[in-house]
Amino acid sequence: MIAMRSTEGFLASQEDPRVFYEPGAENSAHVISSALPSSIERVEEAQYGVFVIPVKVYICATVKSYARFTGQEKSGGDTTVAKKIFISPKPENTSQRLPFVLTHELSHLHLGQRLNLYQFTGRPTWFTEGLAVFVSGGGGAESVSEAEAARSILAGQHLDPNDSHTVFSHDTASHFDLQPHMFYRQAAMFIAYLKEKNPDGFRLFISDVEKGKLFKTAVEDSFRTDLNSIWHGFVNSLSKDQKK
Repeated sequence: MIAMRSTEGFLASQEDPRVFYEPGAENSAHVISSALPSSIERVEEAQYGVFVIPVKVYICATVKSYARFTGQEKSGGDTTVAKKIFISPKPENTSQRLPFVLTHELSHLHLGQRLNLYQFTGRPTWFTEGLAVFVSGGGGAESVSEAEAARSILAGQHLDPNDSHTVFSHDTASHFDLQPHMFYRQAAMFIAYLKEKNPDGFRLFISDVEKGKLFKTAVEDSFRTDLNSIWHGFVNSLSKDQKK
């Protein structure tokens, strides 16, 4: 199983023992080690709780190695079912971008640490990715601005948030005919709207999701309405902003 492959070839960073790197990835390891404390603090504050399992971040030296541990080649980072974060050495992962990628993946890890595999994979993709982009300040959606995403939504080119996700459901970017960064940005804007409209409800919502409550129930218990109604309110708010 990919997620269970040994990481014994990684070296522990002297700057932060929670960071491990392959020979050749020293520069990225330095960036990640420097960013890790503040990234952890940001995620714990945004997701209302501390990490319950020690954080471990692995920086790969080649895209081939990254794919070996994650099964992916194109992503900038990945959080595996073994609760480890892997960071890709792809060219897009510059020193400026790496802290955002790290925080994005830490958001996934924070959620994944509290849920079993069935519970975690049952969360809608728009939610997990939108939350990670929102918490990281845009990590994973850098190529699409909020203004561009708003125009796309108002033009009818947008995601359709649902209550659940299964291996048979389709709630990825390609299903909605969206580029990944557009999908992520739209999802993050919707997450931001949920928090802005009802901060107390949002805190309860995140807490309930991380406790493993059924997603649909968490939404309705926290916001006292259904997801579709909230989405329509979000779209209406974008329309009003465009008219100002």
